[in-house]
Amino acid sequence: MTKDGETKPQSRLWKWMRRLFLGVLGLVLLLALFHRPLLRSVLSTAGPWAAESQGLNLAWNVAGSILGDIELSDVEVGGGADHWLPQGQIGRLTLDYDLWKLLQEGPDHALSRVILHDVAVEIDLRKLPASEPTAPEPSPSDSFSLPPIP
Repeated sequence: MTKDGETKPQSRLWKWMRRLFLGVLGLVLLLALFHRPLLRSVLSTAGPWAAESQGLNLAWNVAGSILGDIELSDVEVGGGADHWLPQGQIGRLTLDYDLWKLLQEGPDHALSRVILHDVAVEIDLRKLPASEPTAPEPSPSDSFSLPPIP
């Protein structure tokens, strides 16, 4: 307040900061409310995109909470006759896991249940992509040698 009893108008910067804070808070609340459908749609989009980068066509239905369990149904994947995975089908794949244990202890302790129904996969191992050869580790005797004695 000023000496005359009038209030000072708030600065423009403070008003914009308050609006920005309320907007970010609203987005976080929307994300918290709709996290399941958002995560499912990301997984439904990213999975086929990643498979296509490997030369595979992928179609699936995603259900579950993604954070604790996931169910994939009507999975169809295939790369054609010239691919190492010509075709594959899974009727239903259900995974139950603990995300907190996955982050804390790793994948060995996170998975609690796997259910797999109606699987038909055809793999041609002759057409697998060649792996890069690894260089042999030098032995300790190769790294040290004595100079010749005159």
